[in-house]
Amino acid sequence: MLSSNDYRYENVRSRIAFLLRFGAWSAFVAVGAATFFYIPWKNNFEPYVLATGISLMLLSASLIVTPLARFSNCLNNYAPRPRWIYLIIGFGVILRIAWVISVEPKQTSDMVSYMQAAQRIVDSGDYLYQLADGHIFYAWRAVGYPAVLALFITLLGSNEWVPFVVNLLSYIGCSLVIYKLAKLTTESHRSGLLAALMFAVWPAHIMMSGLALGEGFSLFLFTFVVYALILTFERESARWAILTGLVSGVAVLTRPSLLVIPVLWFLFWLMQTRRSWYRLALVAVATITMAATVAPWSYRNFEKLGAVIPVSTNGGDNFYRANNPLADGTFKSAGERDLSAYAHDEVLWNETGYEWGKQWIAENPGQFILLAIRKQGILLGDETFAAAWSLDRAFDPPHGFYRGAANLSTLWWTLIWILTVAGVWKQRRFLISSPQAGFVLWMSLLFVVIHSVYESQDRYHLPMIGILCVLATLWFDDEIDPDKSGN
Repeated sequence: MLSSNDYRYENVRSRIAFLLRFGAWSAFVAVGAATFFYIPWKNNFEPYVLATGISLMLLSASLIVTPLARFSNCLNNYAPRPRWIYLIIGFGVILRIAWVISVEPKQTSDMVSYMQAAQRIVDSGDYLYQLADGHIFYAWRAVGYPAVLALFITLLGSNEWVPFVVNLLSYIGCSLVIYKLAKLTTESHRSGLLAALMFAVWPAHIMMSGLALGEGFSLFLFTFVVYALILTFERESARWAILTGLVSGVAVLTRPSLLVIPVLWFLFWLMQTRRSWYRLALVAVATITMAATVAPWSYRNFEKLGAVIPVSTNGGDNFYRANNPLADGTFKSAGERDLSAYAHDEVLWNETGYEWGKQWIAENPGQFILLAIRKQGILLGDETFAAAWSLDRAFDPPHGFYRGAANLSTLWWTLIWILTVAGVWKQRRFLISSPQAGFVLWMSLLFVVIHSVYESQDRYHLPMIGILCVLATLWFDDEIDPDKSGN
């Protein structure tokens, strides 16, 4: 029998768990609602046509919701379940192969930089970047994606198909994880298949198939980490905790901003109604494993630079360019003050960028908040990056498919958000009661928070689309019993 103190402790703990789950759901709904304003804003809609724009979005949604609902019923009633996931993945593979055959992949900008860094790793074993002004940086960008490219260059040779192979394998792996994550979260086989199908036909992901952009690889890693930690708790498995930590370490080496994810793991533990100290120990195991995975690279940076640099040194430059009087939320080659004067010292360059950015935020908190909202609009307002990189910037004049491809991407992005917000609202009782769902929602919001502070571009939302595929399927399910939420 519980003492009065134990009872009060359990009561407080349950309230904290509920508030965290409700907070995740509320924050996600708020971001989803804001997205319906960001999309017209990003696409230059005037305020007086906003209502018309939203009406057209809803009308367009009806054109896809009905076929998907019928397909969902077909999956539930008639599909040969063991085979359908492989057919869906195979369909997605065919779409991506057809795209790169139809549109020749041309690497530009960051893609060229990644490929050169990968080739340098293969040729000399060194990882470095030579900037336009001649300075050599040894940890300018995260090493994860160039290292993966280098691995496949070693296996396949130096040819133009290496980025496509990496992206295709990432697609296959991510499809399986999305399928399993949807099944695990909703306990619905049909939801898993629908989520995999949405991912298979995602226009922007298809269009970036041949491009050396790290977002596709990050998407796979990030989605796997979400799935793996939920499974760690479900099975209370140390092996899954170690695997979560290993993959998280690789994810951090690819996107250093993910260093904060152990905080969300701890929130997942707090969201449990019945907390297990063993599960908290598993969070510690995953965190230590992640740190151990990153540590060798951090030690290499210490030897090269004489300072503690966990992953890369471009964070300070990015932070200042995103937070200064000239910042408009997206990429700017320079801020108001000339940071390049410190480029002779890579560590000082990084530290000065953070110092100047923090100083501006402290002096201009109101402008910082308004800029953060603008950054969210840039992140969530459209999804034309793949069309732009593959059909516009790589061709002069732009490829004839460009405008249609950009419009298709934006329409799909809009429809997914309509389905997602509708599904999250419909299944609110289940989502608010489910620690797993709360964790998924918090993880999906991570990139919104990060790119409200740092530089924002629409391609930076790509790692969250796996979760959006899972959440979008909720609309097609009958109301899920909250008793299935599990703890």
